[in-house]
Amino acid sequence: MDRIMKGILNCVEEVIQESMDIIINSEDLTELGMNSIKAIELIVKFEIVFGIEFEDEELLVENFTNIEKIHDRVTRKLNVTV
Repeated sequence: MDRIMKGILNCVEEVIQESMDIIINSEDLTELGMNSIKAIELIVKFEIVFGIEFEDEELLVENFTNIEKIHDRVTRKLNVTV
């Protein structure tokens, strides 16, 4: 597991309050209680943890509904090729 994925999972685990195993295996975080408030909390955590900033047009809940989408978005912000 890479550093970015570990950071993402730690943030998601803290916000959603589910175990990492459940989060990793979930295709849709809304099924685990992700809503607009938690999505904003998660986005702020990502910005702090990774030192990135999301543009207003990126701040849509559907951009943060699963780990793969989140990992792709954070990786792009960090300009890292995986």
